[in-house]
This record gives sequence, C-alpha cells and structure tokens, in this order.
Amino acid sequence: MTRATARFRRAASALLAVTLAGTSLAAGLTLAPAAMADAERDKEYWLDEAGITKAWDVSKGAGVKIAVIDSGVDAEHPDLKGAVTGGFDASGAGSPNGQKSLGVKPEHGTLVATILAGRGHQPAGATASPKPGPAATSGPDGMIGVAPEAEILSVSTWLGSANPAGKSDQDQIPEAVRWAVDNGPKSSTFRWVAPRRSGPRAGMLPSSMPSRRMW
Repeated sequence: MTRATARFRRAASALLAVTLAGTSLAAGLTLAPAAMADAERDKEYWLDEAGITKAWDVSKGAGVKIAVIDSGVDAEHPDLKGAVTGGFDASGAGSPNGQKSLGVKPEHGTLVATILAGRGHQPAGATASPKPGPAATSGPDGMIGVAPEAEILSVSTWLGSANPAGKSDQDQIPEAVRWAVDNGPKSSTFRWVAPRRSGPRAGMLPSSMPSRRMW
C-alpha cells in the first residue's frame, strides 16, 4: 500500500465517521420534543423582521381580548395554555365554549390563535405552566404569538362544507360577530369572505366592514 493510498483511506474513514455522526445527530434532533419545539420558535422569522420583538418593549397585549371567529380554538394546545378565557359556538355543532374544532379545516382556528397570542410552553419535564389572563408567562419552546399576553375568545363556526347542525353561514356569521362585540374584545379575526353590499346577502354585516377576505 502506498502512502497516498493510506492517506486516502484515512481521509475517507474520517469523512464517513463525520457523516454518520451528523446523521445520528439529525435523527436525535428530529426525535427530541424539546429540540422540535425550539425549531418551531426559530421558524417565526416575522417576530424580528416585522419589529414585533421591539414592540414587546411597549406591550405584549396584556388586558386585550381578541375574538377569533373561526373553526374553534383548542384551549388544550400546549402553546395556548391559559390564553383562551372565553368563547361561544355559533355553528350549533360545536361545544358551548367554542373550543371544539369544526369544519373542513378544524385546525385553522387554533393556528390563528397561536400566531396571535401563543405563549409557548416549557421544555419536557418542567413543572411550571402559563397562568391565565394578563399574568401570563411565556415558555421558551413552541409558538410565541404577536401578543403573548392577550386573551383569546374562541367563536366557532362551521364553514366550507355542509353544517350537520343545519345552520348556514348567513346565520352563523352575524351571530358570531354579535357575540364577539357584546363580549368586549378590542380586536377580532375572521376566516370568511365578507359579502358585497348588493345581492341576496346585502346588509348581513355592518356597512363599516370592508367587502374583502379577512384573516
């Protein structure tokens, strides 16, 4: 065996060892819950790019209620513990508190709520949990929302397919909006298309609402 061949084999062996180690590390990161949670937090590029982290120096949304009129918000989601403080079902097919996920995209309301007011969660094995309301504390893992100290009101609707309870969107949407307005949120989000000001659905919503898709 020549010296060149020996050097090549040593280099190849070292490269293979590094490759195997990297593969094992990647597999470990994929399987470890804490690492996955950190990866989710790292994906929230908008927190820095949109200046949200700087805005937190002024406010994190304490005292603000946000009504999420959507498919329902799962209050048991680990990143929403303590954030959902009320709710209502406008569909007739959900739970009275609006926290049952409904429709063709049942996860959508929970996704919106985590982006708005997610509080993250503690690493696996930690005993601390977020407190409800304005005394919220954010966990280091998982999704953190734009306003992590805000409160969520979950207003569930059944949209996108036939409602098993028989209520149409024309019935659900005005009822959902009225409940939200009556229960004092300072902001609301919607996942439906507001109707035009003419035609069979004219007047279904207040004229102050723009005729466009709102999220």
